[in-house]
Amino acid sequence: MPKFFMLKIEKSTALLELTINGAPLVLPSQQGNLDTGESLNIWIKPGDNLLNVYLTWPEGTPYQPGLAICKLRLESLEKGQRMGEAPPLVDFVWPIPASTAPSLPAVGSVPADPPAPTEYYPYEAAIHFDVVPTDAPPSRLWQEAMPISWNDLQKQIIIQRVSLLHKALDQKDIKALMKFLDFKAVDVGGAHYMAADAARQAQQEFFEYLFSLNEWGMEPLEPGNLDFHLLADDHILLVSGSGMAPALRSSNPSGPKFLLPVYFALIQDVWLIVR
Repeated sequence: MPKFFMLKIEKSTALLELTINGAPLVLPSQQGNLDTGESLNIWIKPGDNLLNVYLTWPEGTPYQPGLAICKLRLESLEKGQRMGEAPPLVDFVWPIPASTAPSLPAVGSVPADPPAPTEYYPYEAAIHFDVVPTDAPPSRLWQEAMPISWNDLQKQIIIQRVSLLHKALDQKDIKALMKFLDFKAVDVGGAHYMAADAARQAQQEFFEYLFSLNEWGMEPLEPGNLDFHLLADDHILLVSGSGMAPALRSSNPSGPKFLLPVYFALIQDVWLIVR
């Protein structure tokens, strides 16, 4: 039975950094209120999974107890189900209700013993949840990704591949893009229960739409500003711009911006874009 892993995120005032198995979902730069849902199928793996929560108080805002909230609810839904109709895999509430505060460890400046207060900053939580293999979305990534031994040679290979991807986007080279992104298209599509051919076709149509926009182009790529982050126990490499900005950005002034973070993995000793 296909499973759809949906995360409901609500937060106000406090700055939230949220990752799933190391992959960023929400960054502290996303200030203000947030009320959204995220599909996590592409990041869910069989067995142990990890949500990391990090909350800080925004600089320049006078502290006021009870002003900030953060709620995270993760459910595994079957087709046709809505949020709230399945028992939660994760049900996190901040500030911590007083009745449960003693059972949760404090991280930061306040120790857990004696019992932690209901609200303090910074606050960090590592929330583990288990997904049985038969419920995990289908994906070659978690089965085939090899451990990454990061070094200068690997860095140069990745910079070259990101440069080629940037060139293909800038030149509207759909054939090259489809080759670069074939694993990503099929694996991401598979995690949402799409057939491989349908996933490839959807990706091609997406780029055809992007390239039909007036004044399409890419902002210059500056390899010296790229940052590299090992995720998922060193099995995935995220390439970002400085400050976790997307590595690749379109420059079309009159249309929607195209922002592309790039995730690599070593599959059968070959660097492939996987997300």
